Amino acid sequence: MSTQRFDHLVEENETAERKTVPAVDECVISARLTFSDMPGQRKGVHLLESGENTIGRAAGNKVILDHPSISERHAIISVVDDCMFIKDCGSTNRTWLWDAARGTFQPRSLARLRDGDYLRLGTLEAQLALQSTAKEEQRAVEGEARLREGRERAAAEPEAVPHAP
Repeated sequence: MSTQRFDHLVEENETAERKTVPAVDECVISARLTFSDMPGQRKGVHLLESGENTIGRAAGNKVILDHPSISERHAIISVVDDCMFIKDCGSTNRTWLWDAARGTFQPRSLARLRDGDYLRLGTLEAQLALQSTAKEEQRAVEGEARLREGRERAAAEPEAVPHAP
């Protein structure tokens, strides 16, 4: 499935935001959604899978949130071609995404998600932690190569001895 199917919707709903959407090679392959405001419950952490992750109060959702501000089928977080999108399903209390430029949550019917994004579903707030295994592995390989190069340079250079004035 291609992200192009969603791109025209993102452009229609978020023209200004679309300019800062990461390239496909910067996208993620897994995610964790952590809810911080769960009155009467402990902090909720939900792992998101590839495909559609339905969120709501009803039993058939992948992420079930038993809270009065959450609709039976509130939103869908989709993992498509290693990218993440959220779509509100016509919920009563809406789906919101933190807008750092405005310093407030803004309602969204469809948005592309990024690492660290804050969401509000109804009155519940959550943070999205995106994880890209391939990207992290590449960074680790590059970091090890830089470390090796630094050690080799240090070994090849004579030790600096301070000269007396």
